[in-house]
Amino acid sequence: MKTIEPSHRCHATFSDKTTQDFPMRWIRADSLSAAGLYRRSAKKVWFGVCGFTHHIVRTDENGALDLMLSTDLFISKGQCEMAKHCIAQACPLNRTPDSKVKKMMHIRTRDGIEAVKTFAQRRYCEVFKKHHRDGGMMLPKS
Repeated sequence: MKTIEPSHRCHATFSDKTTQDFPMRWIRADSLSAAGLYRRSAKKVWFGVCGFTHHIVRTDENGALDLMLSTDLFISKGQCEMAKHCIAQACPLNRTPDSKVKKMMHIRTRDGIEAVKTFAQRRYCEVFKKHHRDGGMMLPKS
């Protein structure tokens, strides 16, 4: 039994033999100061944070439909259901090629891919601190 991500304290014991579903928490872009977005445009963008790695794994490509339907993800025996549709390149389960990330994020340059990788690399463990099994949406603090 090999642990998938021993360096991440939140799920250090999760192994390649384990099966579990993890919540996805949607956070509005204006709640992330690191996003560097204008407040008005940031209110329109939501990021999905994975309950396993606590990385940003997707954006709301399909608008409110994504926010309602994508509430959790399933990992079974070392395989993630979002492995081929994930922007978190730092995740050990990710199998998404750069070409797919470019299409998902509407990027045209190599610099854009590197910016997405850097942005998605940060962990948002604090999003799951209180209720680590809850998904849902998180609005910015007023």
